Amino acid sequence: MNNTTDTKRAGSLAIQFFKWVENNIYFPNTYFPFKKSWIPVNSKEYETPDPETGRSFRDMWEAQKKMLRPALETRLDDDGREMFLYKNIYLSWSRGQGGTTMATLLMLWKAFNFEDQYILFCDNDALSTDHHESYHFALAKRIIKNSPNLVPWAVVCRLDRRCLPIQQLESDSMRSGVTGYFFDNLQEFSNRFNLVNSSMKNVFNALSVSTIPENMVKSFAKHPYSFVSVGDIYDYQWNSNGFQKEGINERNKYKL
Repeated sequence: MNNTTDTKRAGSLAIQFFKWVENNIYFPNTYFPFKKSWIPVNSKEYETPDPETGRSFRDMWEAQKKMLRPALETRLDDDGREMFLYKNIYLSWSRGQGGTTMATLLMLWKAFNFEDQYILFCDNDALSTDHHESYHFALAKRIIKNSPNLVPWAVVCRLDRRCLPIQQLESDSMRSGVTGYFFDNLQEFSNRFNLVNSSMKNVFNALSVSTIPENMVKSFAKHPYSFVSVGDIYDYQWNSNGFQKEGINERNKYKL
């Protein structure tokens, strides 16, 4: 592992990530009846507040940036190269706060902006089936196909033939030189997780991002070189469609 200085950086890589998303990424029209099916993150239309919560998608994005910035803190190694302070980021965000989407964007950012990337999108053992395309890998491909600045790169790399530096993990065989991975809804230190995580050993600026349930926060917080981000639905939920409509009325519970 590279030696590092004792001084934390202000997070220039975090700033680069946020700017890259705002300048290049398009999101689907999931909640509002816009004319375009996919619109850019920096679109004025995303500033429209939800009629029930009074918050907009832009409000949530700014809150996400605030939550994620400390996870992307960096240090300088002995050669003056900027490197991530944390190797493993775990997002325990409530449903509807965009944890899966944020993790997907982080892996795409690495693929587009760092050299010689080999990034894996992984399912839990219990959720994985042969020839099954995971939701988060499919989401990554959809974002690439619908974001105009990314399309030329996707065409060159033949996205549908999986020749990209992003791939879906389809077996529990050992890998080497993995520069990043994303486990969605990771619930334990499984054999699959341990194999993938060990494949990032001694890889400069390797970075993993996983979503985890609330009951696993303490366990993953003990994992070396890790940052756990816990989201609070009271502060960051923006769209009324994301609230539980059965049983407890979440809008009343959180007094939105």
